[in-house]
Amino acid sequence: MVTGVPVPTGSITLSYFGTTLASANLVNGSATVTIPAGALPIGTDQVEADYSGDSYYGAGAGGTTVTVTPAGTIKPTVTATAPTTTVNAPFSITVNVSGPNGDPVPTGVVQIATASFSLAGNLTNGSKTFLVQDDPIGGVNTFAVTYIGDNNYTAGTGTVNVDLFARSTLTVPLPLSIAVNQPLSFTVTVGGYTGVAAPTGTVTVSGGTYTSPATQLTAGSASFTVPANSLAIGYETVLASYSGDPNYNPNSIGEELTVTAALPPGLTLTSAAVALAPGAATGNTSTITVTPSNGFTGSVALTATVTTSPSGAQDLPTLSFGSTSPVSITGTTAGTATLTITTTAPSTASLTRPALPGIRLYQGGAALACLLLFGIPARRRRWRTLLGMLLFIAFAIGGIISCGGGGGGGGGGTTPPPNPGTTPGAYVITITGTQGAITATTTVNLTVQ
Repeated sequence: MVTGVPVPTGSITLSYFGTTLASANLVNGSATVTIPAGALPIGTDQVEADYSGDSYYGAGAGGTTVTVTPAGTIKPTVTATAPTTTVNAPFSITVNVSGPNGDPVPTGVVQIATASFSLAGNLTNGSKTFLVQDDPIGGVNTFAVTYIGDNNYTAGTGTVNVDLFARSTLTVPLPLSIAVNQPLSFTVTVGGYTGVAAPTGTVTVSGGTYTSPATQLTAGSASFTVPANSLAIGYETVLASYSGDPNYNPNSIGEELTVTAALPPGLTLTSAAVALAPGAATGNTSTITVTPSNGFTGSVALTATVTTSPSGAQDLPTLSFGSTSPVSITGTTAGTATLTITTTAPSTASLTRPALPGIRLYQGGAALACLLLFGIPARRRRWRTLLGMLLFIAFAIGGIISCGGGGGGGGGGTTPPPNPGTTPGAYVITITGTQGAITATTTVNLTVQ
């Protein structure tokens, strides 16, 4: 009502779910409406109030709640039965309400509810069966059972427990497409609920002509590889099926991908870096791995070349695969070869000066001259003195000449410069693998210390 405008007239009508309960005319803007006894069911009821309007005011509507308590005085027995094993929805709960022998059969409304779930319905011959079609939270759920009461019975309550499987969730991350001759690898993850143990059990994958064995989950996941050529070209569905466990329900999910025409066969090479000292005979190898793809098979010949070296490098490393090349590929398994790297160690040279034969000749000649001179009797010395002196002079001159020649020979024994070996620094070795028209390369980083 608004000051300065007419007081509303007309009437108020109360109804319950479309059924008129009672009505009354407004007097000075208000009306008292009496709902007949028994017109509302026991419990909390939503009552609608409708205003008819008048010549000044338009029609309107509102509502209120009315709580109806039972008039009965007999205390009922309320029981509920539910599955005794762990189940998934849908499942049933049956509520029975009874009184002492000879008393009327209870009527009225019963309700089952958890913290986030409830159902209500009317008793029929003292019983009501509820079909629970949505899963509450996995684990043990306690349902509160409430009987509203009637004109003979008071309200009553009870409880029933239902052990439910938790809802498992499956994740299968597939690529959008894959070539028909490529293997398909992925990991299936089974998720659970917070507060419930992690899912256990097994997962099986199927698609095209392939079905995997049941694979045990590890930390909630399992990995699979669908072999090449198992899926047909076009759209394919890969189905992952989870077995379930004592806490989680079985589940499955299908994911689609596009399978395209075959890719040409190929191969890839990988290598390991090497660091060594010049001349090292150990730690001087690199393993070259040859990995096939897209159905490649054949014999792969390997070559190795030093493609980068320090400026002015001397004694470059020499390279050899020995008997490990070519590498034979017969299936999907990679093959290996061993690259041996040979370097040159630093070295120095020394020269020993030879004996001087001229000095020995000189010494021997001088001694011989002395013997000739002093070993002859005195009476013969005179005429031979001249001869001895001549011989002494001759041998002395020969010794001097020999000494000079020895000195010249000593000049030829000068020590040559040392060999520094393979120059230290960073080298790059390029490895090439070839089989027919198919070629692949990799590099080995070599450090000479």
